Amino acid sequence: MRVLLINPQFEFKKFGSFTRFMEPMPSIGLAYIASVLVKNGIEVEIIDDFVLRLGVTGILNVIKNKKFDIVGISCLTPSAPITFSIAAAIKSYDSKILIVLGNTHAAVFAGDILKKEAVDV
Repeated sequence: MRVLLINPQFEFKKFGSFTRFMEPMPSIGLAYIASVLVKNGIEVEIIDDFVLRLGVTGILNVIKNKKFDIVGISCLTPSAPITFSIAAAIKSYDSKILIVLGNTHAAVFAGDILKKEAVDV
C-alpha cells in the first residue's frame, strides 16, 4: 500500500499585510502520521506544497507518475479551497484513490465536507 500525504499551500493574497507572518515550516503532524505508517510497513511520500508551490496541476502530475492507494490532505481553513480542488482533481483522475482529510477545518466541518463527492474520509 502506498500513501501520499499533502500539506497544501494557502491563498496568501487573502492575508494581505499579514502574509509576512506566513513562513513555511515543517508539518510535524504529517511527519507523525508518516512515521506510524512507515513503522507498519506502508510506503509513504509527503508533498509540502506550502513550500514547494506545485499547485493542483503539479500535485496531480506526481500522482500520475506514481500509484497511490490513499491520499491524506491536511485541511486548515485558509487552505480549504485549495484542499477541495486537490481532492476533486485526484478523484477526477482516479476515483479509486481514497481521499482522507484531516486537521482542524476537516474536524469542525466534517459533516459538510463528507457531502463533497471528492472526499471519502
